[in-house]
Amino acid sequence: MKYDDILQNRFLGPGAVIEYKADRIILVDINEKFLSELWMNIAKSDYVRAALDESFDSENLQIFTKTVKKCIETGEEQECETWRSMVSNCCGEDKICLRSRLVLIGKDDEGAVLFEAVRNITNERRTQDTLADIESRYKHASEQINIYNWEYNIETREMRPCYRCMRDLGLPALVQNYPEPAIDMGIFPPDYADMYRDMMHRVDMGEKEIEADIPLTVGRIPFRVKYTTEYDKDGKPVKAFGSATLISETELGHIKLDNQIIATLAEEYSCIYMADFINDQVKVIKQGSNYSLNDDPSCKDLLEMIVEKLKGVVNENRELLSGVDEVRTITFKDCDRREIVY
Repeated sequence: MKYDDILQNRFLGPGAVIEYKADRIILVDINEKFLSELWMNIAKSDYVRAALDESFDSENLQIFTKTVKKCIETGEEQECETWRSMVSNCCGEDKICLRSRLVLIGKDDEGAVLFEAVRNITNERRTQDTLADIESRYKHASEQINIYNWEYNIETREMRPCYRCMRDLGLPALVQNYPEPAIDMGIFPPDYADMYRDMMHRVDMGEKEIEADIPLTVGRIPFRVKYTTEYDKDGKPVKAFGSATLISETELGHIKLDNQIIATLAEEYSCIYMADFINDQVKVIKQGSNYSLNDDPSCKDLLEMIVEKLKGVVNENRELLSGVDEVRTITFKDCDRREIVY
């Protein structure tokens, strides 16, 4: 039986007519649009003559056969996606993914005839597989480095957590009126709740980057919480991306040592500054009336203030002390990445 009237209908897209007999799927005929959808230089006669079921691996043949049977049994349209192997003399061998929509044309005691409309979705599926692979590798990497991350909508105050947040902390896929539900759940300890609320207020106000060390959960496990804000074309803050990274035992040791040093120095010195020469930031721990730095001081501000106080130092040495790199590498070096300034 010929099916040209169906296949050549100008209103139909790429399609084929297939038969299902004796538990086997047989390709009867295809239209020219079907050949174009294969993205391979294959002659129609070669494609029709080849055994259709041999283009599937066992898994995809099972998917396609199951869909064909369901279409025959129910008489209703069915859809599936399958990978198929294609071979041509000029293009070699490749695999493509076709989305098939099956329509029952007729059936009798020997079997059934179906129309298969197809669309090549190979690029779409490969993109999905690539993204899934990237996500999988990211998940495994985040497991190794103990990172939690989330997205915060500034206008709606909605937070969307990562899968680890949901799995480990019991957060839902969407948290409204953030951060109150997280505080109620005990993720942020009560004595740090106001600190975190203030942090979120700064996010809402559009501060570009924020960072703080906070003990999280009832176990009070130390994490470094960071926020980075995203703005619209008018400069209005719209989203913030947050992360919480477990602070390593080595860094905790440094922090404890710093606290011990600060506590000891506080008993004797009137001014204490912590200078980060790498990021050019100074944290004012304690200062008296004799020394005074402005808000958000830089390392240069600190050194200039010190030099200004050293009235008795000769000019040559005073210029030497005002050079940040010189001071960092020679005068105040504790180890490769830590500089402590009293």
